[in-house]
Amino acid sequence: MIPHLEDHLISARESLKESIEHFLGLSVTRGRDNVEKWEKMSTLPVKVGNEWRSVYRVSTRKLPSREAVYLDLLKTEKAHDDAEALAMKTQNQETQFLNAGLKLQERQHQLKRAQKAASTETELGVVRRSRAALLGDIRRWRKEQIQLVPMLSKLASSEDGNENDQILVETEKLYLPSDFSPAERSQLGLVTLAEVELKLREGEANDAVVFLCEAITHVMMFRSVKEKHARGVSQNTRAAKFIRGVNDRRNAYADQYRRARKAVLALKAINESSDYPILTQEDMYAKNAVNARELGDGSKTDGWIWRYGNLKGLNQEQRKEFVRETEQVQWFRAKADMDRWMEEVETLEEEFRRYIRGCQSMSSYWTDMSANQWGPYTFSRCIGNFDATSGYRVYAAQKADMYQEIADHAEKRFSATKVGGAWPGEKDDLNNFVRSRRPRLTVDWDVDKQAFEDV
Repeated sequence: MIPHLEDHLISARESLKESIEHFLGLSVTRGRDNVEKWEKMSTLPVKVGNEWRSVYRVSTRKLPSREAVYLDLLKTEKAHDDAEALAMKTQNQETQFLNAGLKLQERQHQLKRAQKAASTETELGVVRRSRAALLGDIRRWRKEQIQLVPMLSKLASSEDGNENDQILVETEKLYLPSDFSPAERSQLGLVTLAEVELKLREGEANDAVVFLCEAITHVMMFRSVKEKHARGVSQNTRAAKFIRGVNDRRNAYADQYRRARKAVLALKAINESSDYPILTQEDMYAKNAVNARELGDGSKTDGWIWRYGNLKGLNQEQRKEFVRETEQVQWFRAKADMDRWMEEVETLEEEFRRYIRGCQSMSSYWTDMSANQWGPYTFSRCIGNFDATSGYRVYAAQKADMYQEIADHAEKRFSATKVGGAWPGEKDDLNNFVRSRRPRLTVDWDVDKQAFEDV
């Protein structure tokens, strides 16, 4: 019993810590205005017409159609590209050169994905035309590269030797500053270009995370609509096509972040960075804000990408209404998860205390029996005139000692550092004692930092 309670309490404390960090991270990400507004909202469900509305679920009346969301995703990307094109007009030659190189590198990866997915002759023809166009753009970019960095001419010429072998265009090395070590960059005169590329790569990583979050949100909605409304082969095939398309975009954004992160680490000459964590499949998990919670969701925490954006200075007000409501639901559900884990810790702590008190009571009970303090029901009366009470008393004393030993061991484990249990004082009210031990959550909105104190 003691190992069971101990393991469950330690696990619950770890889950509580994770849920608190996630909730505080979301609070910082969503911004002070949003959080203060959400804290004033009622969590009770309200029936509007035939629909129950709750802060824990996205309103189905506000959910856009598959086509609308898909087009919105395309419009968002187009707006981002247009903004980039506008910014390019004010950039200097080095920035334009490196930005063009990053775009060429991204086209190389797109070509790899297209080549892998192509199955029909039409699709293969598109791949061949894309490869030829990319080869021409890279050759023109190479000329500018040699003008800016003459010391790269030898390396660039070696790649030009593959000009007639178009099959290698998607694997051709562009020799950006991130492709070299710090010593090589210094030797080749790439230090200034490396500083420019670092800024561009950081922006690329930020954009990739934002688009990744939106793609995951859209996949949730697509799947929910498919389950509820798709009927028959035609509708299911059409719905599956949309889901595959957005899933491909999600994977592309994830790969883009990983490449940008790798380049940032190379440019900074470090192995790890807290600003750019490793992105795993688990990090792309998010609880579905469209449907009701499923069994086991409470024990899971959304990935770090959902609290990454604001930490890197991204404006959350630019999100669409659907995305904002999804974020609101995510915040309320994260708060509910945190509250439930807090209750779980408090419940397990009290169960531990009751187990200890139960063992102590059993020890006291058997101690009384060993002293022959049964009142009218003594050992001698139970066995007649035969004087055999000493054996019963020894047995009772052994039981009393056993329960006391269990209670002492349980109390020692309960007070251990990992478990972190504590006892209320004799005059303490249990409710007040439990409340006083709850973590105190604080968010410093002036510096966008969060912290919690585990009492």
